[in-house]
Amino acid sequence: VQKELERESNADAMTVLLSFIAMFFYMTIVLGGVQSCRPNSVCFRTRVLLGLGGVLLVVCSVLCAAGILSAFGVKSTLLIVEVIPFLALAIGVDNMCILAHTLQCQDTNLAVSIRVGNALSSAGPSITLAATAEVLAFLAGVFTGMPACTTFALFAAITVFIDYIFQVTAFVAMLKMDEQRIRDSRMDCFPCVSDRRERRHNGNKNASHTGALENLIITLSQFLKKKVVQISVLLTFLGMLFTALGCIQHLDLGLEQTVALPKDSYLQDYFNAIATQLRVGPPVYFVQKNMNLHPESDDVNKTCSTAGCYPNSML
Repeated sequence: VQKELERESNADAMTVLLSFIAMFFYMTIVLGGVQSCRPNSVCFRTRVLLGLGGVLLVVCSVLCAAGILSAFGVKSTLLIVEVIPFLALAIGVDNMCILAHTLQCQDTNLAVSIRVGNALSSAGPSITLAATAEVLAFLAGVFTGMPACTTFALFAAITVFIDYIFQVTAFVAMLKMDEQRIRDSRMDCFPCVSDRRERRHNGNKNASHTGALENLIITLSQFLKKKVVQISVLLTFLGMLFTALGCIQHLDLGLEQTVALPKDSYLQDYFNAIATQLRVGPPVYFVQKNMNLHPESDDVNKTCSTAGCYPNSML
């Protein structure tokens, strides 16, 4: 079983890597906020280095948490290796996108340092409260009686806390430098290359420009203001809530051993055979008091199962 679990972990390493690569491209697109389709302008407005730095900060937070727990002798489990990277990636990317979007909403006539400070003061409290709630929620799981859940909750709490520290320090510094690069019309990935024409374009750019995502959110908010839509959303939510409460009694508790193994593992047939052919229920114990243990006694012949025992022996 241990070898099959190791094979499953090695196979999922590629899935984790592809997830981080996908999030890297997602952050590059979302953080960039490209507002011009000109080929000579796109390379100055993208944020490839910023997206790469954000993903690396998430990786560093996971590695830091693993190192801290390893220093205290806490061993990692399969649940930690499989879940924590995705959890840290989702939380980290979300907060970084919030900071970048808040910066884009600031007045472009202000200095870059002032804009970054205003963005942090605007989005920082919500990010801090969210991170605090997440850390406390995971720390509450430390008090559970299951060792695997306790280790997972402790690992997740430390990862989220370190990730938050990186977001409000290192990522803010990288965001400031990248914003200064854009203002100076320096090319992404090659900041030593600049373009004066792009700099003049940035100087004449309208600060009140809104992107496609902002327009979509504005349209959605206008649609949700309608009374009929609000009632429909509320009734739909209540219907889903009561349906879930009605179906929760059919939820099976427990974790089958076949779930943790690869689907093509040879142990799948072994566990399935045990589940279908050896399902005999809990063990039964018989206690006989004052038993004569002499091989020729009637007590032994009534309970034994070897040759010479009574035909109606208990075993």
